[in-house]
Order: sequence, then C-alpha cells, then structure tokens
Amino acid sequence: DSWELHEGTDPTLVWGYPDTDADGIDDAWETANNLDNDNSADGTLDSDNDTFSNYEEFRLDTDPNEALSTPASIQSYNQSFETTFTGNAWQTAAQNPGDRTWDRYCKDASDGSCSLTSGVAGSSSSWVARTAAGNLSFDYKTLSGATLEVYFDGGQVLSISGESGGWKTKTLSISGGVHELLFIQSNGDVRRIFVDNVRFA
Repeated sequence: DSWELHEGTDPTLVWGYPDTDADGIDDAWETANNLDNDNSADGTLDSDNDTFSNYEEFRLDTDPNEALSTPASIQSYNQSFETTFTGNAWQTAAQNPGDRTWDRYCKDASDGSCSLTSGVAGSSSSWVARTAAGNLSFDYKTLSGATLEVYFDGGQVLSISGESGGWKTKTLSISGGVHELLFIQSNGDVRRIFVDNVRFA
C-alpha cells in the first residue's frame, strides 16, 4: 500500500477486484477462505501456522487454513507469454478502475511472437513465487516516452526512461524464499514497455 499511496493508485482494488481492507487480497478470496474483508492485518497473518502469510498463500494458490497446503519451491521456471497464464502468481493493476493494465501482446517479443506489454501510466504487473536459490532473469524493451521501473522484493533493480535500443536482459542472483518481481510503467502511453522470458534456474 505504501507504493500505491506514492503512485496514487487505489489500494482498495486488487488487480481490478474489490479489496475493501487494502491488504492485497481480493474480497472474494478472503470470503472463500474465512478471512475478514475489513481487517487489513489478516494479509500478514499466518492462519494455519505453516510459515506462509495469508497474502503469500493467496498469490501462490495454496489454502491459508490447511498447514499441509504449502507452496512448492520451484527449481526452474520459464514464462514466455506464448500462451495465456492463469492463477494468482501473475497479477496486473492500474491506478483507476477500467484503466488498461498489462497484458499479452503478440506482435513484439524477444523470441517467439508474444510478450507482456504495459498498460497506461501507473499500471503494473507482478509475479510471486517461492523459489530455491538461483538466477532470475527477464528480457525487456522500452520505447520512447515511457519509463520502466522494476522492483524485486521491494527494492528497485532497474529504472529506464526512453528507448532501450532493442531487447535487453536483466539477471538477478536470488536466495531461496518467497519473492515478488514487480514491473511498473511510471509514465508513457500503452504498449510502450515489453517484458518477455521471465526465467528462473
């Protein structure tokens, strides 16, 4: 929520779905899992004492009320955006309801034909996963008039304004654990930023 307050987005929406208590978990999931839509603290709680917060269980598609339902630690991952992706691990957000968010775009890619492209200024896309230690990388391309900011676990790892001069790759060495990779278009029109081949090995 601190990022949302800084950027002026609506913390009461999660990727377009109502989030009354602004804890990062949409109301429907909270209701289905016996959490309180009016209690912002329950996102950081660990209802089943399995060491994963309710927010992490929401993003990693596990049951926050079952201690044996824990997210698997992935050893490898490759998201090329060539096919649609489902689940809560990838999410998009915009500053205002109805604004265009990040989505698949099949006319520009670092390889293949599809990539993830930005929505309006202020829109974002994030990926959450539990990983082993290893290297996380992603390809990116920016066009003139746009600014891409990338955060890993809350710390900025990349900021580029204007044209990147074609596709580039960013690689991060990461420890094992639950991580969040966040892409933000802080200014510019739609389809000015592209992300492809998010990989972990």
